Amino acid sequence: MSSHKRATAATAETFLTRGQLLTLGVIIAVVPTVWAFTDGFRVAQFLLVTVVAGYTLFSALKLAAWIAGARSTLPNLQLPSVDDPDLPTYTILVPLYQEVEVFPRLVAALGELHYPTERLQVLLLLEERDTAMVDAVSSASLPKHFTPVIVPDVGPQTKPKACDYGMTFATGEYTVIFDAEDRPEADHLLKAVASARLERSKDPRVVCMQAILRFWNPRSGPPSAFYWAEYIAHFEWMLVGMRRLGLIPPLGGTSNHFLTSALWEVADRYGQLEFRHGGQQVTIPNIWDPFNVTEDADLAARLARLGYRIGLFSAVTLEEAPHRLGVALRQRTRWLQGYLVTGLVHTRNPIRSARELGPLRYLAFNAFMLGTPISLALNPLVWTLTIYLLLAQVLPGVPGAEFTNGLFPPAVSYVGIALMVVGNLLFFAQNILAALRRTDGDEAGLAKWMLLTPLWWAFTSLSAYRGLWRLLTARSQWEKTPHGHDQELEQLVLGKPEPTPASVQAAA
Repeated sequence: MSSHKRATAATAETFLTRGQLLTLGVIIAVVPTVWAFTDGFRVAQFLLVTVVAGYTLFSALKLAAWIAGARSTLPNLQLPSVDDPDLPTYTILVPLYQEVEVFPRLVAALGELHYPTERLQVLLLLEERDTAMVDAVSSASLPKHFTPVIVPDVGPQTKPKACDYGMTFATGEYTVIFDAEDRPEADHLLKAVASARLERSKDPRVVCMQAILRFWNPRSGPPSAFYWAEYIAHFEWMLVGMRRLGLIPPLGGTSNHFLTSALWEVADRYGQLEFRHGGQQVTIPNIWDPFNVTEDADLAARLARLGYRIGLFSAVTLEEAPHRLGVALRQRTRWLQGYLVTGLVHTRNPIRSARELGPLRYLAFNAFMLGTPISLALNPLVWTLTIYLLLAQVLPGVPGAEFTNGLFPPAVSYVGIALMVVGNLLFFAQNILAALRRTDGDEAGLAKWMLLTPLWWAFTSLSAYRGLWRLLTARSQWEKTPHGHDQELEQLVLGKPEPTPASVQAAA
């Protein structure tokens, strides 16, 4: 059990604050009371209007970001030379848990980065309890700039806790996170330096640069195809659009490059966390919320509350998409569960938060965090009601037609039908366009899978229900996504030979 020096309410260890519990209690008490003593039909109608209005605003936000992103391009960069004496020092945090299979490829990929190794510090963050991973790293012949760090078995076993602990060993001017399955471009760090220099010359408040994440295995199955299309829409359109609109783009879990001094400012703001371990006290900085399973999105808001900005740049990191529905369900559950947690954390002090972020940015961020899982959870109900409304209007004798037509005021029915038809068609087209616009391979053939988008939406709704359940039962428990399921395919797609102990040692 942990004890905290300060900023306890800023982490997800607390589910709901007293103010949130009071607000929830009032809502739970008021709605049934009003229903009992007034016209219950009007209450149901009011709730329906509220849902449709929320859907409208959330869809408009996503559409505006999509359009803004589609009309924007990331700048071309003139890369510095690897001999540039002004290149900053870099710390690379690599959280590893049960990644023995992909570890050799990870070392080989990081060894191919075009960057002077004397300016690199690679921290391999190993969970104390993961003895297999610890043994694999201990027995490997690692380059000299690679350092294993054993993360004490205290508190929640999460990626953000490992990163927080790793930061106590960081020495770089910049810090970046790479996951075990990441395959960054060889000039990734040089692009990050060039983009940071460009962005900070225009706006010194930019302290984080987010790279593009893309999947190398979109053909492994329908789940990987949908993940691939969603990543294109998210990282190449949505985040770019949110940045252009002056909103807060939620960070991805990897390939985000931070000015290290800004991370320590976050630690100064949000305090330290203290744990007991074997009779000793372990203190870690509260930079990434160790109790939040989407710590990346949460950190974007933390930086924004300090007045900082996030930039995006064109370097690509290839990742491995889930290829089975079970794996995809667990990963999507974690994302949606974490979005809910992040939204709850950043609505605890709404007046202060809105003052720090600006009202529009504050509302848009929380609309994205809370609106994404809530809309997915409500989708089946809303679709069913809207379809029934359409049937009640065009077919005579539909049971309950009079009640349904009365439940939907004319304006609400028109908006609901428009959202059902036009809105869904637009976001349906988004997936297809993501496949068709790729010109760097033969992935356009994946467009056929995008015709099954409604089934994928139903799957994501199931993930949202599961995320709601885990929010109540396992809020800070990290569900592991396995990697390395098809290393022969990775070798074929990426054109990389299977790393050997000799080739790994050669990276030194």
